[in-house]
Amino acid sequence: MWSHGPEIWQKLKEARMGYLRISERDVLDLLAFLGSLQYMDEPGDAGRGRELFARKTCARCHDMAGSGQKVGPDLSRLDANTPLLWAQRMWNHSDAMSALLAKENIPWPTFAGREMVDLLAYVRSVAKGVRRERSLWPADPQNGRRLFAAKGCEACHAINGRGGTLGPELGPRRSLPPTMTELAGLMWNHAPHMWEQIKVRGLSRPKFEEQEMADLIAFLFQVRYLEPQGDADLGGRIFERKGCAACHGADGRGGGGGPDLLGAKRAYCASRMAHAMWSHGPQMYKKMQQAALFWPTFDEQEMVHLMSFLNRK
Repeated sequence: MWSHGPEIWQKLKEARMGYLRISERDVLDLLAFLGSLQYMDEPGDAGRGRELFARKTCARCHDMAGSGQKVGPDLSRLDANTPLLWAQRMWNHSDAMSALLAKENIPWPTFAGREMVDLLAYVRSVAKGVRRERSLWPADPQNGRRLFAAKGCEACHAINGRGGTLGPELGPRRSLPPTMTELAGLMWNHAPHMWEQIKVRGLSRPKFEEQEMADLIAFLFQVRYLEPQGDADLGGRIFERKGCAACHGADGRGGGGGPDLLGAKRAYCASRMAHAMWSHGPQMYKKMQQAALFWPTFDEQEMVHLMSFLNRK
């Protein structure tokens, strides 16, 4: 939004659309909506998915011909034909599948990269059910935060150092897969180990309703919006190199005609930065034009480092 600000404002001016003022909550909701779009439709290769279905031994337990004669559910009749529902079903039934595969002496199949996306594309090509994932939105990340504790996730996984250490950290320092189906694949790959550790520690196996899974995933992705983790020292160098110091002072505390950026009581995050850009950007752009200053652009990681610099104490 920052990098393309001048172009956006010019287009609005040419279209005589006026300038729409939005709240920070509006920005956060917009970011959540844009992020959720990746859950709705992830194009995959159905042909490769068909090959994976056979090679990963899925066909040993699941039918795709509508006969329903195998031990697992007939996937041609499955209604979980969207990424989020697919993840929810795979998680809830992975413990039963683990026991069945062990009984049949079948190795647990794992999926790398976009293999799970291709597998789902194949299932979709056969099971042409009604897409109903939109009924789960908007998701509630605050409920997702509560579920993370209530379902026992924090017994093994930490968010920013709070929680267990048996499983990997799930906070902003850990990169999540770019799509919902790839996240489902990651959860599937580690399911047998997770179920074993849950059993050893006498914990209950968490199951998720469809809306609960939506809320949990929304929470895990929102953490990256609200709690960016970057390099403050590198952010300081970006602050100087991009010319921010010309208006906000060398240390970001004002002095060049711009406001003190480090004296804010609230931490900077994606939604706050986007809101500040949208609310004050046109005025900043006008002043920079008058001062013959260039408009700086930032890639995603540069903005993360910059926010870490502005959040330093």
